[in-house]
Amino acid sequence: ISSEYHSFRQGKSGSFRAIVKYNQASLEHSFGHYEEAMKTADSANTYSQRSSAHILQAEMSFNMLDFDKCLQEVRKASQLQPVTLYPDQILTRIYPITNQIDKAEAIITRLEHNSDHKWLSSFSTSLDDYFAHVYSLAAEMYEVKSHIAFAEYDNPINAILHKYLYRLRSFIYRIKYAN
Repeated sequence: ISSEYHSFRQGKSGSFRAIVKYNQASLEHSFGHYEEAMKTADSANTYSQRSSAHILQAEMSFNMLDFDKCLQEVRKASQLQPVTLYPDQILTRIYPITNQIDKAEAIITRLEHNSDHKWLSSFSTSLDDYFAHVYSLAAEMYEVKSHIAFAEYDNPINAILHKYLYRLRSFIYRIKYAN
């Protein structure tokens, strides 16, 4: 029996401890203990650098409107295992707020057409849940685009047409999300 198995069984594995701390941070976050959750997620990263703790920190930073910290955590998560598409999904929420909606649209298109879903099993996520989330993000993004159409187009007729086009796209993605 390998030494890794023994260290795992005794709770001494860095990866094992990182996962435990990540789960603890996730629970703290779900109960609204945000400061403790951030500290615990930091602690998870001291045991083992994994994308999941950085993704959780990015989500919490986004919720606290700390977009700079959120972007830092997304960048860190993008470079670590396990590789997931969650960092990209977070970016699709940040970019419209930071006036980079075209980047969000490009990411959503890529996420929608992505065919590598091996990472889903690592996060106990189904393909249906993944696409529901992507469609929800797309609906939100097109809703934002509908609100800024007048700033995007000088011609009022073009602005009105695009406003309703974006609303229609948002509606279509909401239907996809519901199904």
